[in-house]
Amino acid sequence: MSSRGFAGAILAGGQSRRFGAPKATAVLGGEPLVRHVYRALAAATEPVVVVSHLELADALPGVPTLADRWPAGAALAGIEAALSWAEQHGLAGALCVGCDLPFLAPSLLRALLQMAAHDGGAQAVVPESGGRHGFEPLCACYAVSALPVVRARLERAQHGLAGLVAELRHRRLPLAQVRAHGEPDVLFLNLNTPADYDHALRLWARRPSERAG
Repeated sequence: MSSRGFAGAILAGGQSRRFGAPKATAVLGGEPLVRHVYRALAAATEPVVVVSHLELADALPGVPTLADRWPAGAALAGIEAALSWAEQHGLAGALCVGCDLPFLAPSLLRALLQMAAHDGGAQAVVPESGGRHGFEPLCACYAVSALPVVRARLERAQHGLAGLVAELRHRRLPLAQVRAHGEPDVLFLNLNTPADYDHALRLWARRPSERAG
């Protein structure tokens, strides 16, 4: 990865089947989830774009919206769209983040970007976590050099992001460094189900002054 810079990309193209409604526009703290994610990304890098089939102009006025070219490609298709846009604009890559991560700390995102900018050989930089993969592929920097691998996996309908990262030259931000920016279970809390949403509402209610900047 080079010092040309990284776009921020919000991936909001999912079907939200388990959630039961579009996650991007679910309200937390009086604002849609996608707005919280945008604020964290915009504090870490610019420009910021959103990849979505939804109409999000009210939630994100003035933010460019990209369409993915692989309707069945899940989040991998969003990464492809973000990296294609970054390549067209002469950028090194994109920091790709799911639209349902409302507790992300801008300082954590800046740490990922710093690691990405200083490692010319890495095609992905991912934060470690206590999740099932041990890292978070939906809060990660991807280089435009990863595009051939991303597109090949889309062609093969291999949409798993853990598999993508394994196939790329990648670095991990160690868990100890992640914890310097907050509790990983909160930083990477993604709202897949109504129960997750209820949990986020409780977290928001009891720790609004602790949200990292």
